[in-house]
Amino acid sequence: MAYPVLAELKTFMGIAGATYDTNLTTALAAAIKDIELYCGRVFVAASAAKEFAIAWPYVGKRRDRLNTFAEFTAVTTLVNGDGTTIASGDYTLYPTAAPHYMITLNPDSGLFFWNGGDSTPITLTADWGYSADVADDLERAILLTAQQFYYESVQGEEVLTMRPSVRRVLDRYKRGVL
Repeated sequence: MAYPVLAELKTFMGIAGATYDTNLTTALAAAIKDIELYCGRVFVAASAAKEFAIAWPYVGKRRDRLNTFAEFTAVTTLVNGDGTTIASGDYTLYPTAAPHYMITLNPDSGLFFWNGGDSTPITLTADWGYSADVADDLERAILLTAQQFYYESVQGEEVLTMRPSVRRVLDRYKRGVL
């Protein structure tokens, strides 16, 4: 399941018609962004290519480890700085269960991260984010936060506090330091 959408928020709040769609859409987007910032992670993975310099802090001294400092759920392609595509059997993802944030080249592969002496980076195409789906408790936290943002914006108030029930859920998803 992806992030909640407008129709789900309207059903959750018992709102029919399109009169408030703009405000509801704004509240939902703000809730998702607020929760991502609070937890320090993007929850729904999306495919993208990212480049990493072949230098510290991304690549260690032995040039066998790539720390992305970002979570990903699956690798599509890993291209070394010299343009060579590295086969999935030649590396290990860490932690072993998703979400991952590091790739270590297997010692028996004979490979190391290299760019041929120029500044060409490593390119990692992956599904970047915490998971392919949003967990049910997290979806409810997003909907509750969007509802709060909507009602407080209609009343002309600034949202200053997060509901304790939402905070308890989100605290379980807060990202630690990688």
